[in-house]
Amino acid sequence: MFVPDKNPDSTSTSIRSLPQPCFKGAYSILEVAAKMGVSRQTITRLFERESGVINIERPEEKHKRGYRTIRIPHAVYERVLRKVSN
Repeated sequence: MFVPDKNPDSTSTSIRSLPQPCFKGAYSILEVAAKMGVSRQTITRLFERESGVINIERPEEKHKRGYRTIRIPHAVYERVLRKVSN
């Protein structure tokens, strides 16, 4: 995965590589959405309650919004794909 990175010594934009994900063999919502050709909202609804999905949440606080990270292991992705295609 690549992201543009501003070079502090010049005005040009360079490309740098992001570190490897810590959940090897697990996909992000965007990766699964791209594979299946649907929106990320559809993938979130489809996978958020599946067993085996890694769901990391930080609840909303008084002045901070909540965040949620969902990682979908390959085995769960395959299982749901079979279920949806039948």
